[in-house]
Amino acid sequence: MEQKHLSELLEKNIVVPEIQREYVWGSRKEIFVQFIDTLKDAEAGNIKLGFLYSYSRNGEEYIIDGQQRFTTLVLLLYYLSLKNPKNTEDFRRRLKTDSANMAFTYRVRTNTEQFMKDLFASGVCSREEILDSPWYHQYYDNDLTIRSMINFLDCLKSTGLEYDYDNLLNVSFWYYPVDKTSMGEELYITMNSRGKALDSAEHLKPLLMKNEQDKDRNWGKVWDNWEEFFFRIRGDREISCINVAMNNFIRLVWELETCGEHDVLDPTAAKEDIELGKINLKEIWHYFTALEALYSSEFKIEINRLFGDEVNGVKDANMLILKSLLCACRFHTFDKYEHRRVYERVYNAFQRRRILNHIPLLKLLKKYRECYGGKTFYEIILENCGKNWNDKDYPTPPFDEKECKLVQLIQDSINRDDDEISISVIVPFLGILGKIKYSDIEEEFWRVCRRDIGSHKIWNGDLSILIGWSCDETGKFDLSKFRHYADLIDALFPGKDRTGHEIDTLRRALIVGLRDYLPVRRGVYQTFGWEWSDWRRLIDNNPDAFKEFIDEIGDGSPESMSSYIQTHCTTVNKYTDFAVDNYLLDFTHNSCSCDIRDDEKRNDYNIYVKGSRHTRCILRYNALILKEFGGDYKADKRNDRHLIGIGEWGVWYWADKLYNCVVMDNVQYKIDIRYDNKEKSCSLTVKCSNNEPCDLTLQGFEWIEKEYTQIIRQTEFDPKAIKQKVIETINEIDMQKK
Repeated sequence: MEQKHLSELLEKNIVVPEIQREYVWGSRKEIFVQFIDTLKDAEAGNIKLGFLYSYSRNGEEYIIDGQQRFTTLVLLLYYLSLKNPKNTEDFRRRLKTDSANMAFTYRVRTNTEQFMKDLFASGVCSREEILDSPWYHQYYDNDLTIRSMINFLDCLKSTGLEYDYDNLLNVSFWYYPVDKTSMGEELYITMNSRGKALDSAEHLKPLLMKNEQDKDRNWGKVWDNWEEFFFRIRGDREISCINVAMNNFIRLVWELETCGEHDVLDPTAAKEDIELGKINLKEIWHYFTALEALYSSEFKIEINRLFGDEVNGVKDANMLILKSLLCACRFHTFDKYEHRRVYERVYNAFQRRRILNHIPLLKLLKKYRECYGGKTFYEIILENCGKNWNDKDYPTPPFDEKECKLVQLIQDSINRDDDEISISVIVPFLGILGKIKYSDIEEEFWRVCRRDIGSHKIWNGDLSILIGWSCDETGKFDLSKFRHYADLIDALFPGKDRTGHEIDTLRRALIVGLRDYLPVRRGVYQTFGWEWSDWRRLIDNNPDAFKEFIDEIGDGSPESMSSYIQTHCTTVNKYTDFAVDNYLLDFTHNSCSCDIRDDEKRNDYNIYVKGSRHTRCILRYNALILKEFGGDYKADKRNDRHLIGIGEWGVWYWADKLYNCVVMDNVQYKIDIRYDNKEKSCSLTVKCSNNEPCDLTLQGFEWIEKEYTQIIRQTEFDPKAIKQKVIETINEIDMQKK
């Protein structure tokens, strides 16, 4: 163990691993204010901030413990660096912001890593500036870590915090690289499953037994039985995983019973709650009985989370799904229908919609338990969530109004059938066969949500638009309509491949068919649809018009949409040029986007053509000139130019982030072609390919330094006339060089 200053730690590649919990300090003002006050009270940064544990892997240091403090320090360092250009440069050098791998990153969490890269490169820190930045994606709104980072920086900006940048670099940790011990990876797994000390549960055992009111039970034997259970189900895991599971299970009960969040099973912190009777062996025993019931159910795999495992690729550090299922199993022990309803609702809100927060769910589960099985989970949601949620400390309900409306529809369908619904279904991914007592509506909602994850991600568990489309004027829900629209959306969005351009036909059909069509705006950019969130926003912005559109396009097949485009392509709007054929949209095929940007200077659109979002672009009218000569998006460099059938003359285009040009050339000469739609003019510039002064005499051209230039004036864009003038110029050049 050694003392390390922040400046020294940033010389390493520090990674927050995937198994770690979200960054939350930034959302808890009372915590970070106290943390900053501690820094202020120290002189010249001479302060130690406790322990920082890490585990080495492939030359990187994975944080096991200390993530919240370290992340807060890096964000604070970024904020302070913006006050001085010298410090800004120093911060970027230390963090390696221009490198593929920054010195501190959430690399295993792609969204967070990209957000931090863009943030540190932007030089902004207020909430308004960040949310208005072109690199900020809407789906960041649902990322707790990103929200916390923004909140922390915004608070720093609004309060105008003053602190010395160099002093902050001087604060230190007791640094403990655990790979230098015999525990190594075992400790890494344990601490990252939030069971910080292997014997935390054992430390609590005597205190729990001392304070237990029920003295008739042999609690020592009961405890042994619990450990034996984890031993039996551990599979091929190391023996130490039993302690991990015990620690996590008792911590889970502690959080459920106190409606509080605890990063680790800390005996010192738990002591007060044990002495107050908030957590006791009898309650733990009840939950363990529920755990055994869960092990006999279709959801037994969720128990693996106690060992620190992911389940079916789903990360759930707070074990929200497991906690909810345990509450269901505790008071609805043999009701497999209730178990599945709890699972589906929590999974949908947590994994698909990303709206479920830990403490509000704990409070709702407390109300669920307090009914002692007298009410279903649906009834508890309807009574306490949405508009009925009333908690000043946590104003956001675990299930929002959209979820409540969906649950109400399901509940009404169950009530109509008097709980006698029985439909034969096969649910292969759950590994069960048989009769399940669910209403048709309930089963259909689950089917659509599951399919949504398997292919496209338009709905992400939020079926409110689909439900709205499926109701008549009186608000009555029609299940057949719901199925129709769900299937039609599946046909339109079969699941994008890696390029994301196989649905260009849909993009074109929307341009000419969607009433008052506008691309989705992302900051200063507009997109014809790329991220799943883009498509969802397009639907959210135009729910009625989108319904009209899909009502008109038949079965949604490429053939029906092509026919639809032909019928509607006479509709003229600002984007019709992108819809008449695939030509303009094809230019986006080599980019990770389908984006354009207004070029007000030329009254045109830049089409982004290369690499990641927004690195190279071509103006729409330049692209249409290229089209007139037979070139297309593939002719993006001279080696790929399109020969026009006159000698060795060929056409291609070059583009960067700011400028672009169509080029016609042969070995000796080249003609640069640029169109300005605002001026309704096209400039032709003739020059030697070797950059020597041009040795030609061209009629109608003006000699400027080494080249000839001519401006073609037009009343309206006419690519044929431009082509004709270029051909005439080529012929004149060829005649002079014979």
